[in-house]
Amino acid sequence: EKQGDRAVMLRSLRIAARSGLVSCQVKLGDKLLYGQGVGVEYANPEEGAEWHLKAAEQGVVRSQLIAADCYLQGVGLEKDPAEVDRLLGALNWEKLPETINKTQLGVMCYQLSQIYMQGKIQLTKSKFRDYPKDDERCFTWTKRAAALGNMTAVAQLASLYDQGIGCEESQEQAFVNWKRAAIGGDARSALQTGIYYFEGRGVPRDSMKAVEWIKQAAKRGDAEAHLTLGEYHHDMNLYEKSLEEFRIAAEAGYAQAQYAVGWYYFYGLGVRRDFSEAVKWFYRAANQDCAEAFFYLGMCTMEGKGLAADPEEAKRLMIYGRTLNPNLAKDVERYLTDASFNEANQDAANLSATPQKRKFFQFGKSKEAEVEAEEEEVESEQDL
Repeated sequence: EKQGDRAVMLRSLRIAARSGLVSCQVKLGDKLLYGQGVGVEYANPEEGAEWHLKAAEQGVVRSQLIAADCYLQGVGLEKDPAEVDRLLGALNWEKLPETINKTQLGVMCYQLSQIYMQGKIQLTKSKFRDYPKDDERCFTWTKRAAALGNMTAVAQLASLYDQGIGCEESQEQAFVNWKRAAIGGDARSALQTGIYYFEGRGVPRDSMKAVEWIKQAAKRGDAEAHLTLGEYHHDMNLYEKSLEEFRIAAEAGYAQAQYAVGWYYFYGLGVRRDFSEAVKWFYRAANQDCAEAFFYLGMCTMEGKGLAADPEEAKRLMIYGRTLNPNLAKDVERYLTDASFNEANQDAANLSATPQKRKFFQFGKSKEAEVEAEEEEVESEQDL
């Protein structure tokens, strides 16, 4: 009997909806799209989506959102970003209704921005369809999502301003949005905020605030922040702290950090010298094509430190590292041909292949920089 009642109710709603009664179109759309109050046996997503689409064309905001989401998710309607853009674009963005779910709308805007950014529509978990990229539309929908409080969109907006994608480049706006997302709890944005403070991009330079924000990023689990703190402590000659930070980033898979940990073990900075441990970390970094790691593996293999000596393999490793990073050519040539240079580098890191390649901080001279400065001073005095 209940099933009969449901069928009669749906039939009556269809008659009213077809006559143009908007409230019935919305109600019928809900029942068919979600099986609301009628059970799954009466659910018909395709018809339900069409009724919401009809109501949307007559200005019903809730149906505009539902129809847009159907086009976005491919529920009852074929995925169509252009239709999502049209339906959401028809909203009164200057004065959105109080009843609107701003969180859900923010997610939809962000998802639409991703389609424009990536130029792809996800059809299934592993299947995609190409779609025209559009930087300006990506920026528009990212900005709208950010205005609705979507922190992922706020961080993306900062990146767009930073690179001038779909908008005029603005380091000031990039900083404002990085900091907003950082305050909202985003770890990567906290790191970027720190970098902007240090470099003075879009904000007056402030090294103390830079360190504070990067520490916040590290506390929130950002591995690159640990790498950056490792570089900072290294420049301050705080080697034990530096190694601790590098190790966290290394365990997270950062090749430069893995190389740095190996480098610390190789020279015994902040830890007892251990060539076997150094080789282990150099190998991990080399597996990610870290050129400097290949150079040091070559040194260890040439001298039998931490593994069996093999001069031919050592040369191969060094040459491969030079291929990955031509800047190592001078070091490779000097190491393979100059015995005095080889000997000098057993206790001092005078090579260009140091874990300072990618640093943001220059608060103080590193130990190596001081050694080099002293050598240059001695040479100049000898010239006199």
